[in-house]
Amino acid sequence: MELDQESLQRMAQKADGQEIPILALRNAVLFPGTVMPLVVGRKKTMDLLSTVSGKDEVIGVMTQRERSIDDPSGDDLFTVGSIARTLKVVREGTGGSHIIVQGLQRFEVIEFTQKEPFLKARVRLLPQPTGDEVKVAAMTRTLRESASELVSLLPEAPSGAADLLERTGPPTHLAYLLISNIAVPILEKIA
Repeated sequence: MELDQESLQRMAQKADGQEIPILALRNAVLFPGTVMPLVVGRKKTMDLLSTVSGKDEVIGVMTQRERSIDDPSGDDLFTVGSIARTLKVVREGTGGSHIIVQGLQRFEVIEFTQKEPFLKARVRLLPQPTGDEVKVAAMTRTLRESASELVSLLPEAPSGAADLLERTGPPTHLAYLLISNIAVPILEKIA
């Protein structure tokens, strides 16, 4: 279901100060305004998905500090994540699932409140970054132009990538879209 930016913002706002389920990622960062396909199979993740699938609920998506940990606790995760909505869940016969999540807004953990059957945390939404509107508009325009030029030079870039750059909403979403698609270490993406 396609929701406008205002509806997505209201959905994220409902999580502020509340306890939400937490999905831990081993080696990726979900940013607001981005859509990410995931292959999941951990029991805790499957238990989490069984409680939220098909409902108008949000989850927290957080990145693990160390990707080799199979059963992460709150201490094993970075303290900032993204509120997300689950767009699609396709269950595999082998016990895993393919899911698609959409990042809505960044949050920080106030406290982890549950470890079993899956992680839960009380979260506080982080304010959207702001700045001088004229400078931000100029930097956004320059960033869009540079990214569009780069996309035109890449033979493996998907068709429509340049159009996506032009249609991306707020400047922060453009920055998140770009950082999520370039090869930089997780620590740099989280910062």
